[in-house]
Amino acid sequence: GERRAAAVLPECLIVRGGWLYGREKGFVNAILAAAAARPRLEVVEDEEGSPTYAPDLARALAALVEAGASGIVHVANQGGTSRLALARAALALAGDDPAKVVPTTRAAFGRPAPRPRYSVLACARYARLTGAVLRPWREALAEHVALRAKEVAR
Repeated sequence: GERRAAAVLPECLIVRGGWLYGREKGFVNAILAAAAARPRLEVVEDEEGSPTYAPDLARALAALVEAGASGIVHVANQGGTSRLALARAALALAGDDPAKVVPTTRAAFGRPAPRPRYSVLACARYARLTGAVLRPWREALAEHVALRAKEVAR
């Protein structure tokens, strides 16, 4: 899709985000829902990536458009982590027991589609273009989990 867009419109903006999560979808919500229903969760420990909170990505997209950016730009919350650490952090913030999340490997988990072992995004170009960086992933995760808890309580 990226190659096709660039071939049709060479000055287009292509934004790559990391492990996207937000109000409706994503790994974080799936983990929190599964933890509420099950006493134990297996999560891969040998994948690292860049968690990206959808509202932060939306603001970043607006900043890139305002800056007149084009080409490929990586945008993600600061820092990389494993899926295991992300899951445990989400449970801890939700007041659940992070020990419910136990490690497994990509091979043992057996996903139908292959995923890269390391996909932490380098977001230096975004910083150069906008003069800003996204907040750390743990800070964004804390906001998301708190907002989700308020919505569930309603």
